[in-house]
Amino acid sequence: MYYDLARRLLRWRIYLLLGLALLAVIVGQTGFRMLGTSACEALPSFQPTVSDDLRADLELLHARGLLYCKPLREGLDDVDPIVYWAADGMNSLLFFQATAGADLSDVGVSSYLFSDGQNNYFPSLPGDQRPRDFLQAQEGGRVWANQAVGDRPAYFVRREAAPGSSVGVVMVSVSGPLAADEGVTDRDFLKDLEQSFGWLRGEAGGSTGAAGRGTRDLNFLIDQDRWASWVQRDTNPAFLTADGRPDSARLSREPLSRPQLYQRVQGLLGSAVWVAGVVSGTQGTLRLAPKAGVAPLVPRDAAQWIPVGKGSPMMLFSFPPLPAGEPYEARYWSDPATVEAGAEPDQRFAVVFSDPPALATAAAGGRP
Repeated sequence: MYYDLARRLLRWRIYLLLGLALLAVIVGQTGFRMLGTSACEALPSFQPTVSDDLRADLELLHARGLLYCKPLREGLDDVDPIVYWAADGMNSLLFFQATAGADLSDVGVSSYLFSDGQNNYFPSLPGDQRPRDFLQAQEGGRVWANQAVGDRPAYFVRREAAPGSSVGVVMVSVSGPLAADEGVTDRDFLKDLEQSFGWLRGEAGGSTGAAGRGTRDLNFLIDQDRWASWVQRDTNPAFLTADGRPDSARLSREPLSRPQLYQRVQGLLGSAVWVAGVVSGTQGTLRLAPKAGVAPLVPRDAAQWIPVGKGSPMMLFSFPPLPAGEPYEARYWSDPATVEAGAEPDQRFAVVFSDPPALATAAAGGRP
């Protein structure tokens, strides 16, 4: 009897190990997307100092089912524990607030990473998501300073690019002063254990209350399919693969003889123009000229992307959301100094943005 029982237990143990191994393989391949977190049901109760533009962006993303929220573990002083993250496929927003009457002057984000289950990446500068086969020139060691206005902000916000297509996890670490704690009595075991380790790390000072700083981590499990219909990419036909996909691998391998229009991208939070074939060692400048007599538009953000192969760099220029169907002339200069001097642009491209599929469907009378 004991022999048969042992064999059955061994068999189930093998099944369990095989199941865990299979789960690890699937998670590694999908970047945790199969475990996607549900969208946030409610908007935050905004502090009065939150700007109208930021509120509008978060409200729009929430209405489209693109806003995530998760609670931090308790213990940070003056921090509202609900953290919000959202993306439209081009740009992303990280947002949280102070508790009523407090501020976040001593609170910051010590780590902010995207993960595909195998590798971790810094979020790229705003404008558009990371293209395959290219690295951002300005990536370096990013410092996640609060972009809210003022010395004693009541909220924290970071505007960054959306995750690349393989990313399934957003990882955030929030650091700040620890809340007062009366010791380990009347607490559960896990909190007692956490408090004890905090003492060893110098994060708390015995039973007299908080002394020092602590860090709270959380992960958002995201679903890339959510924003697929809210971003529109129109790629120059010269840079498409045989099956109609943007061929960034070719651009990474093969240098171009001159700057050329690569993509026009339209999302809920912005519009973007990609220029391929940028001359190495230059930091190009682009202006979008509407109809005659109207001043050209200056990009909100600009970033250079370096190929992993022997190809040419690319430049990304992003703008606030621009109207679909309106023609622009994109004027590109390789040397920024020549712009101020009034020199003619090195290249001119015709640019027209298209509505994302979901907006086009809604305009045609369907449901987005």
